[in-house]
Amino acid sequence: MVQRAEVDQSAEVRRLKTEWRRVTEERDILKKAAAYFAKG
Repeated sequence: MVQRAEVDQSAEVRRLKTEWRRVTEERDILKKAAAYFAKG
C-alpha cells in the first residue's frame, strides 16, 4: 500500500512541475506583452 501512495505522489509531483513550468511561461509571456503594449 505504501508503494502505491509513493507512485501516486511521484505522479502528482511530476504533474505539478509540468503545470508550474507552463504557468511560469505564460506569466513571462504576459509580462513581455504588457511591457510591449505599455510602450505604445
